[in-house]
Amino acid sequence: MINCYHILKVPNFSDSATIKKSYRVLAKRYHPDSNTPERSAQTFAIISKAYQTLTTPAAKIIHDEQLKKALLYESEEAYRRTLQKPKAQNMSVELRRKWAFQAAQKEIRDYEKKEKIFPVRYKIASGGFAAIFSLGIVYKNYFVDLNSNDLPMIVLGYSLFVISCVSILAAVYKKLRIDLLLQRAKYAYDKFSFTLFFTMVIAGPVLVFGISSYRKSYHLKHYPVLVSASIVELTPDSTVLFAFRPMGSEHMIMKRKDISEEKHLFNLKEKWVVVRYSEADPRIVELVEKRKH
Repeated sequence: MINCYHILKVPNFSDSATIKKSYRVLAKRYHPDSNTPERSAQTFAIISKAYQTLTTPAAKIIHDEQLKKALLYESEEAYRRTLQKPKAQNMSVELRRKWAFQAAQKEIRDYEKKEKIFPVRYKIASGGFAAIFSLGIVYKNYFVDLNSNDLPMIVLGYSLFVISCVSILAAVYKKLRIDLLLQRAKYAYDKFSFTLFFTMVIAGPVLVFGISSYRKSYHLKHYPVLVSASIVELTPDSTVLFAFRPMGSEHMIMKRKDISEEKHLFNLKEKWVVVRYSEADPRIVELVEKRKH
């Protein structure tokens, strides 16, 4: 079969805008009246015929269907995973190839039907927005109070972030899978997709916690408030749980801090400590020193 997309030097199943743009370039280069070395009446006629085929709706539909079949029969890599399925183990080589071809055809039809309803670019965009929103939840509730709902919100935010990453992975994976079946892609789509997924899952929280750490130091430097806090619990491993009430607030805030490396700075027999918190966000707290009641 003659591949008109290949003649016009565009990817298989390109849109009309891409086809027209490439045709204008090739027509200018190969037109018999041009002064370029590539001028050829025969080549120009072939290019014009391919362009006419791809710009005539009925002819393009027939050409694309035939091209899909031709590409599927030639695409050994596209069959590899399908032929390894248990259903294909007891089939002859010819039956396995025929079954794999039919499965690939059905996969392409189902994908194209869903693509018309909700294109893959919209799936990736919506997944990206959901990921950003969920990271915002994690960022907002990073400074956890022991007597609040911040910790469940962090878990919820990160769970939503992972789900968003999985949805983006699924969309990218399926798109590259179909591209491979139609020979529009020639690289390991599975490795690319999973690399993208793990990069997002790792980079997202690292970015959030990095920004949050900077936010903590910034707030304690520019909006500091000193207040007395009572020790609620002191564990044998030198973890202190203390509580304080921010000025102008009716709610107590409880925090836990590990002072094992700073144990020499505190008199652990006392029941009060001095803490510094941010006036803008009282959840940002650091233990300053021990003091007597």
